Amino acid sequence: MELYERALTNGVSFDWITFDEWYTSKPAFLDILQSKNQKYIGETHHRHMIWSAPPRTTNRSYMKNGGRLKTPRLVSGSPKSISLGDYVDNDPKIVKQQWTRWHLKDTQKGAKVVDVKHAIVCPQNSQKFPSKAHHQLIVRDVLSGEIKLFLANAQENTRVETLLKVAFSRWRVERCFEDDKKYIGLDHFEGRGYPGLMRHLILSAVSLLFLARERQSLLGQYPELTISQVRQATSAMVQSWWLPPSTADKLINSTAYKLEYHQKRNRQARHSHTKTRLNKLQELAIDLMKIRVCHWDSD
Repeated sequence: MELYERALTNGVSFDWITFDEWYTSKPAFLDILQSKNQKYIGETHHRHMIWSAPPRTTNRSYMKNGGRLKTPRLVSGSPKSISLGDYVDNDPKIVKQQWTRWHLKDTQKGAKVVDVKHAIVCPQNSQKFPSKAHHQLIVRDVLSGEIKLFLANAQENTRVETLLKVAFSRWRVERCFEDDKKYIGLDHFEGRGYPGLMRHLILSAVSLLFLARERQSLLGQYPELTISQVRQATSAMVQSWWLPPSTADKLINSTAYKLEYHQKRNRQARHSHTKTRLNKLQELAIDLMKIRVCHWDSD
């Protein structure tokens, strides 16, 4: 939350914030985001407490057994909150709802197709009272059967396509950290102070940004180019500056050969994975031309 506050102070705003179930399981964190009118969608777990419909609350003072009941409070007889898992497994509105099939995105291994159910629920806030209405997404991978649950506080007329795109955009951030650790050395920090860690993070992020921009500028010519390969090419070029011309040429040519070989293998692997994925979808009688599609180049 400190980073979020600092970003706002520096004039950076966010259309959406997305996070994993660790953050979604913290109602106080969600309360703060809602108080700032910040839209979010977070993956959540089956233990998250919700109401399927908003229960009635009251601020009316009331005496019972010589003591005053706290206010606000749920009206007597209001339904209790239930776990999200119980709601998904047993609520008639969800159980009877038909799955909607979506071509979510194209990955390095082919099309990712999911089945989706959607509902409006009221999560329990940090005071154990109903929060504002949230979108509930139940997303099932058609091949693996894995089910993911998401909660979003967007307006009720927000399209399911928009919710899906935001929910499944988090991989970009995770991939940045993965590449930063694997290729830049983010995980090599061995200091003990927070300022030192921040300096190391900034230098690592700037280095990764340079490699990412170089890769982006070359993708049209080399579609299989990766961050790792750009790093190898950059490293070889820098090393060649201090080598004799003949040795430098040998290093550059050797690196270019290796990169070309790995790009060829990557291309073959991608085609093979895509073909295998398509065959599996066809075995399930899934025609990508007849299901809904998430258009990632639109809002």
